Amino acid sequence: MNETIRLLLSLSLSGTILGILLFAIKPFIRYRLSKTIQYYIWIVVLLRLIIPFSFEDSIMNNLFYNNNSPQNINKQIIVDSFEGTTDNTIDSSGTPRAEENIIIGAYNNDVNHNRYFKDILNEAGLYIWLIGLIIALTVNLAGYVRFLKHLKKGYRPATDEENRILETLLDGRKNVKLLRNRFVPTPMLIGIMRPCIIIPDIDFSKKQLKNILLHEISHLRHFDIGIKWMTMIAASIHWYNPFMYFIKKEINNACELACDEAVIKNLSSAEKQAYGETLISVIAENRYSTSVLGATMCEEKKTLKERLVAIMKHNKKSKTIMVVSIILLGLIIYGGLYLGAGIGKKENIPPNIYINIEGEEIKNAMVGSYSWENDGEHIQADSDHPIKFQYKSNNIVSASRKDKLIIDTQKLKEDKKYDFEVEEIDVYKDGKLIKFEDIESNFMDGELYINTPHDPGEYIYVLRLNFKDKGTVSYGFVVRVDMLSYDLEEISKYKTPYVGDNSKVSNIASLLPVPNRYFTQRYISMETGNKPYGLTIYYELASDKKYKGKWPITSSNSIVEMNSRKNALVVFSMIDNLDKVTFTFRNSKSEGELEESKYNTAFTFQRSTFEKEYGDLSELVDNLALLEDALTKKVIVKESEIDYFDISKEIKLGNFSYNGTDDVEKLVYDTEIEKHKTSREGFTIIAPHIFGSYEEDNKLKVFVTTFSSHYRLYGKVLSQEGGSVIPAAITYVKNSDGKYSLEEYKEAMDGSDFASSIKEFCTMPVSGKEIKDLADKILDHYGDYEDIMKLERKNLIKHLKANNQYGISLYQEHYKEPVELIPLT
Repeated sequence: MNETIRLLLSLSLSGTILGILLFAIKPFIRYRLSKTIQYYIWIVVLLRLIIPFSFEDSIMNNLFYNNNSPQNINKQIIVDSFEGTTDNTIDSSGTPRAEENIIIGAYNNDVNHNRYFKDILNEAGLYIWLIGLIIALTVNLAGYVRFLKHLKKGYRPATDEENRILETLLDGRKNVKLLRNRFVPTPMLIGIMRPCIIIPDIDFSKKQLKNILLHEISHLRHFDIGIKWMTMIAASIHWYNPFMYFIKKEINNACELACDEAVIKNLSSAEKQAYGETLISVIAENRYSTSVLGATMCEEKKTLKERLVAIMKHNKKSKTIMVVSIILLGLIIYGGLYLGAGIGKKENIPPNIYINIEGEEIKNAMVGSYSWENDGEHIQADSDHPIKFQYKSNNIVSASRKDKLIIDTQKLKEDKKYDFEVEEIDVYKDGKLIKFEDIESNFMDGELYINTPHDPGEYIYVLRLNFKDKGTVSYGFVVRVDMLSYDLEEISKYKTPYVGDNSKVSNIASLLPVPNRYFTQRYISMETGNKPYGLTIYYELASDKKYKGKWPITSSNSIVEMNSRKNALVVFSMIDNLDKVTFTFRNSKSEGELEESKYNTAFTFQRSTFEKEYGDLSELVDNLALLEDALTKKVIVKESEIDYFDISKEIKLGNFSYNGTDDVEKLVYDTEIEKHKTSREGFTIIAPHIFGSYEEDNKLKVFVTTFSSHYRLYGKVLSQEGGSVIPAAITYVKNSDGKYSLEEYKEAMDGSDFASSIKEFCTMPVSGKEIKDLADKILDHYGDYEDIMKLERKNLIKHLKANNQYGISLYQEHYKEPVELIPLT
């Protein structure tokens, strides 16, 4: 449930419970307790409705956050059963897949999509509440403004005598106006900053006028106009709560009773009677009630009787009654605090961290040992080393070579976000600690980015994170590089002896990992009329993807074919009488129906082929560990026989060196190489676009955007390991020998500060004067820097030739398939 909705409902429920309690005891306290105390009690209810203060152990907080621990909802999608299909063709995408997994992975294992629709309703509920709030506030404020405009037409000043009476009663307060108005039906006080008492433009006796003014001045002294505004705001916030309107009415009534009590407490019986008669005379003249944001002397005839009875029964309360009143007020305050509100609970355990590849399924890490501070309490928890953890599918991330792992403490928007620092990152393969050059991590927009290893295989990542002022936590998760991840336990629930079992077969198909991230599985068709019995699983382009490789896919050794082969093993193991399975692909989205002619890439596998390798495939389902092991063997995966990146064949080259004659360009190339070169193996190529150089006194400032790339050469194959495009301002100082030395290198900042940081450094080197239009030129170029991409390739080829490297090809992936070798020299 949305946090705002929880808070609103908890406040509404707390206030309602207090209100019901007060209505229940009202008959017993109506004429026994002070009206002022009763008014104060209702103000407590009002404050409970609008102030989100609460102790963590309050009833409402426990009610609304009783089961708010993070859920491990990271299994593969499960689709519903399908009935009534024709021609053995099924749309196996199931109930709409949360719009293709809106937040991919967040709604997995949500069989009937209840969680997705619940979240949609929660979001819609928030917008409905906001619309209601805006309408309620608009109606109240617009009505108030209209009323004030209406009053302006009927004002006339009070007489001098009336003003003297007011001054006497105000006891020195000067900022209150008294006006007559022919449109007001009853005396009233309006305005908080500039209060004004308005009386009907009719004749009042001196005694009546005094009673009227005493009443309105009492409202003024008790800040009742502010309470009226607070009540209106509370009613607008809780417009959906019908009980709120009874509470609002009761607060207004309690306000008038308290005001009457304040006026008459020092009056004689005769004066009380005169005050009551004034009320009767005012109500007699009042032809309609008003709900303006002001304190009126009399709004409804229905409440007049109660007020008159209260006036006549008023007497000085005994000490016992006063003590009881204070105790009751204290109990109501305590009740309001005890009921509390849904403010959420502080985490007394470390938060989950979530891992995903951009656009892929979200997984969560397992928590290991930690040292944690919570409300002054230190918690120390020890566990096995994460390499010994039993990881499940929701802890396993499928990745490609050179992918970036994104680490965050938020899975959904309403999750709490924690700030953390990385203390240590270890990567293990086959139980051994390994090192690879791109393990370095970096933060962007509060998320941690970590590279994946180059080599295919299964890796365990162990992270030690430091959470500010909380403690340190170890986490573990698995990354499978160029390997599919299966939730075999879930898939096995749909094992069937018959390929004609529509429901189970469609569920198996939908639970298979897609052979390529660009596609999504949509339809299946079954051939059950005659043997061999067959199954075709159809894949189409995902809604947010565009396939960048060569099409159609023809290579029998492509990643798509290899991953389809894995899926075939799983399908044959789960469907006993299936003889062949075909995985077919189209490079576009379907229009809601199966058009077989659009699918022009297909891979077909025979059961007999797998049985020769594994024997009885049904035995693999009885022992899922065997099936898992089979899926990771190279004989099934058929990894490419070409080892492009044989470390033993690596050729060491130095970094690019500029050999031109331009002095400024040489300065820039030398500086950028020093700035972007890496301590790791390989070499660096740079390509700068110089926007201009500005000399002032003994300083030279150059503005440049540089494309830098890092490469490693394995025999005749070149691998690009990383790169960046960064605008910068470089300031040099001229030495006594006429040469320049670097004084300052200032890069553009990331994120929202990018443009402003460029504008900030586009100044002269000494005077600091802004260089007109330079920042705009840099920003415009950053939107299309094809020139430095071409220059970088030119410099790369030049560097290879300068080092006598010919016949070199650049290894190029399009999300790893199909692989291209681009000739360079």
